[in-house]
Amino acid sequence: MRRTSRPGALPPTPTPTKPSKSPLLLPASATIMPANAPPLHPLRDALHQVHLRESVHQLVRRDSTGQSQETKLFQYLDSFALTPTPLGRFECQFHWSFTLSQEAADRLPAPSQMSSGEVSHPVRVLMDGQQLYRMRCISVSPDTKLPIDESTWSRAECAWPSVIYIFVNDTELFVRRKYHHQKDVPLDITPHLRVGENKISLHFIRDAAEQKDKLYAAAVEIAQIAALEPVMALAQTLDADDSLRQIHQRLEQSSSNDNEDDDLHVVSTDLVINLVDPFTARVFKQPVRGQLCLHSECFDHETFIQTRAAVSGPRALPNDWRCPICQRDARPQMLVRDEFMVDVHNELVRTNQLDDARAIRVTLDGSWTVVTEADLPAFKRSSTGLDSPIPKRPKMAPPETKFQPIRTASASPEVIDLD
Repeated sequence: MRRTSRPGALPPTPTPTKPSKSPLLLPASATIMPANAPPLHPLRDALHQVHLRESVHQLVRRDSTGQSQETKLFQYLDSFALTPTPLGRFECQFHWSFTLSQEAADRLPAPSQMSSGEVSHPVRVLMDGQQLYRMRCISVSPDTKLPIDESTWSRAECAWPSVIYIFVNDTELFVRRKYHHQKDVPLDITPHLRVGENKISLHFIRDAAEQKDKLYAAAVEIAQIAALEPVMALAQTLDADDSLRQIHQRLEQSSSNDNEDDDLHVVSTDLVINLVDPFTARVFKQPVRGQLCLHSECFDHETFIQTRAAVSGPRALPNDWRCPICQRDARPQMLVRDEFMVDVHNELVRTNQLDDARAIRVTLDGSWTVVTEADLPAFKRSSTGLDSPIPKRPKMAPPETKFQPIRTASASPEVIDLD
């Protein structure tokens, strides 16, 4: 008998099918993995790198009685155990060695110790005067001048090759990469060093880009650990006469550059130097800048050093010693104290102009006048670091908005004959 459905009746419920079984660990065949993975969760996605985690640092300093107390310490690049070496275009194996004296070994920190408690973690005690040895790679361009100088190296970010194997005294070490740590991290080899000869082997497999124009250089750095007073004592002194001579040379250079234009001849007779510290927005107390800086502006010495302080805890020690104005090398030993700017600061204090001063205008004969917030012009920083005043643009009222009729497309297409 033929069965007919009544109007408004519900359709029959489909029979549920069993879900297809998928492999437990491996994805199904022909599965395409997403190119951009979601943010990683360190407690879930990096457990295989738990042995690479940073030790909890305990920064201490001995007082006059010999007792250890926690304090702020600073880390900076002091020298090299192995100078920066380009890794070339085709080589894939490198072998180096350096000698560690007993005196240098005595300055190494003790190995990390596991803490006591319900959840143990490695704790490393760092003290004033100790040194760390770390291996680092940077990315270099094919036209990089060799040898790589210390200042250029210190400002470059760490960049590890895609596939790399590192052995220190026959012990394989593993690097921490940007994928799990926001950026490539230098490799601390201090616990694996010994008195006498130390051998380092590096092997890596080049990908397509690393076989063409993506090159690297490697080095073993010696990082100094020091307290505030020794770090600040590393700054050198620039005499007031030498500072004025540099200002005079920059003014002459600016004049010669301007006179290269046959249609416009401008002679710079003064230089405006900003006095405001980039960190505190106030006039500096102890003016310093880097030896390689091309500008005359300074920043406060102690304020800059304190922004690089490390405290006890799980975080890595700060290692960014770049000029806040031009990003050049500003490690503690590369800073210079400008005595001319010290004299300016003292004179502003004596004449009670420190609160209102924002800059000074220096002339060719070395004299200077105060520039306050009211008469401070707009400045434009040139590539040489020289500040030259430029006139302010007059404020203009915004143009009136006029509503235009909207043109509609023609119904029939327009044919253009190119012949």
